[in-house]
Amino acid sequence: KRRMASFENNDDMASWLAQYQQEPIERRGQMFNVDTMNFFNPAELEGIRPDRIFAANDPAYGGGDFVSMPICYEIDGEHYVVDAVYNDGEKDVTIPAVAGRIEQHLDKFENKTAEVHFEETKTTSGYRTECEKIWQADGYPVNTTHDPADNKTAKMDRIKNHAPDIRKLHFVDMKHQTKEYRKYFQNIISCTYDGKMKHDDGVDSTAQLCDMIYGNRHKRRKSAIISSPI
Repeated sequence: KRRMASFENNDDMASWLAQYQQEPIERRGQMFNVDTMNFFNPAELEGIRPDRIFAANDPAYGGGDFVSMPICYEIDGEHYVVDAVYNDGEKDVTIPAVAGRIEQHLDKFENKTAEVHFEETKTTSGYRTECEKIWQADGYPVNTTHDPADNKTAKMDRIKNHAPDIRKLHFVDMKHQTKEYRKYFQNIISCTYDGKMKHDDGVDSTAQLCDMIYGNRHKRRKSAIISSPI
């Protein structure tokens, strides 16, 4: 049980099932398989200016829930998930991490604006506003949007609808994934069609990212421009 819990806490039940239960997750309705996904070496993008920098944020206040924020570059119509915040810490840890990570990517390019979409409830709206305050104070041009959070059923519907789109994304290859990025990616490939996951934050935020790419006609988004390029 302790060994299983360690895999579960790392969102890596796929490895638990394969290594200790002799039951690869494919038999349990795995939605994503690494053999059908796209990967890239980050060195391939060095010196290339992205057409768009954007991120989807699924906020949380700790207590076992993960803040998940994949960060994406659009380059010539292709989409590269270059980085991810994936952290189950409290807000005093994750808010600076979220704000700082976006700033790091803007620092790489002159006169670029980032877009960050937050999915929030009434209790998590303060998470977005705290991030906005940091970006304003630091003088970074970040456009934010936000939507109400879906219930669990609607989440799984969105994930299933965007499954083909998630497979089109380019993810950092296994050799070059950071520990944090690896945990985020493991959450994606652990997703099953029956939705029985301890955490769905990584795969859900990636579906939100696809909303930003392909749109979602069923929602009206609110937006705010919190800083302008110099």
